[in-house]
Amino acid sequence: MLERGAEVNVVMPFALDDFIANDVRYGGPRWEMRFKNALKLAASVTYATEERYLGHDMLYRFANQCLHGLATLRSGFLGTSPYLLAVWDMMPGSLVGGAGDFIDQWEDISRLRLIDLDGLLQKHPELLGPDGPALPNLDFGTDEESQQGRVIRTMLFCDIAGYSKLKEENTPDFLEFLARLKEGLAAAGVEPTSINTWGDAIFAVMDKATPMAEYALTMQEVVTRLGEEMHNQFPKPLNLRISLHAGPVFEAIDPICGRKNFYGSHINRAARLEPVTVIGHVYATQQFVAVLTAEQSAARSEAVNNGEPFEERFVSEYVGVLSLAKDFGKQTVYHLRRRGPTETAAEPEALPETAPEPEPVPALEAEAEAGIIERPAPGVETVLATVAKMMERAENGEGKNHRGRKKKAKDAPAADIAFDGETHWPGT
Repeated sequence: MLERGAEVNVVMPFALDDFIANDVRYGGPRWEMRFKNALKLAASVTYATEERYLGHDMLYRFANQCLHGLATLRSGFLGTSPYLLAVWDMMPGSLVGGAGDFIDQWEDISRLRLIDLDGLLQKHPELLGPDGPALPNLDFGTDEESQQGRVIRTMLFCDIAGYSKLKEENTPDFLEFLARLKEGLAAAGVEPTSINTWGDAIFAVMDKATPMAEYALTMQEVVTRLGEEMHNQFPKPLNLRISLHAGPVFEAIDPICGRKNFYGSHINRAARLEPVTVIGHVYATQQFVAVLTAEQSAARSEAVNNGEPFEERFVSEYVGVLSLAKDFGKQTVYHLRRRGPTETAAEPEALPETAPEPEPVPALEAEAEAGIIERPAPGVETVLATVAKMMERAENGEGKNHRGRKKKAKDAPAADIAFDGETHWPGT
């Protein structure tokens, strides 16, 4: 990609040392060296989460969501459309967060290009070479929602500005304010998976970013309206600071309260963003914006395919890299708001009916001769034929040495993590 003059930005699914231990090191020292050199040459290295892998494959899928959203944001900035180039072994089934899984989530097959890794290696086995990775057996893992309670969720933290200035006689009016806020939130048509309050703080959790964005903006709008309607009941109108984040958390029953609750460093990150949010605004981390963008992109394509209109509801405006409260590090932050009635979303450039084959670069002529080329995604008939061939090979016991993700024994020692002291969040 670099020899073709491309800008390469890498999205890592979790802590670097864990990724090397689980996905790189089995290929040998030269394979690991190539990987580290590739990271050095990248324009940026983004971490969907900097936390440990801990055997949870859904972190790969979360990284794919972030990659999808970041690519869509980048293409919108450039006024073009993103393409997915997938290197796939064409094996039946799909690892969570693997190439096949990403392909399943990609919304537009006309913007999909495949490199058939299995076909390439069968045609040119010498490409693997003596120093290629020792391919482990394929293990499709388990469902992402059943792995020790670790799940991907979106989080909201909200602080009611002005609450600390209220006097004892304002308490009944404040309770009325909360009751009317709850009634107004019903207009959003969504309910959090979990919600909790203490004093002037609200904490909510949802499965997806789109309903959470709608919930947060509706909350802000209702409080603005109540500030006008109840201005005689408080010394000053109440307002909100709202922060949004997305990431892996542990879902469990609180041993003390006996209710479902959520735990982990990403809960803390969402909470530490709220104090630095400007009053009256909704701030979101780049992870949340990336997931929201990916969800909106998929919804837009589905509407277009069904001949239905699609309304662009949200605008994410870059704020900057902010220092979080209580020395929790830095975070790339966006301002989330509704799209105005006169605003129009940037239209991507029209896609050609047939994508032209790229001109081979002299430095890559050997690869082109070996068959490493981009090609359009196959049609339905070709896919069915490919699936039939894969099933036949599977029945004959072929292809058992294809690459897959290793599953470590539960008693295996954890890899030592050597953090470099730097934070690599999206966009930084």
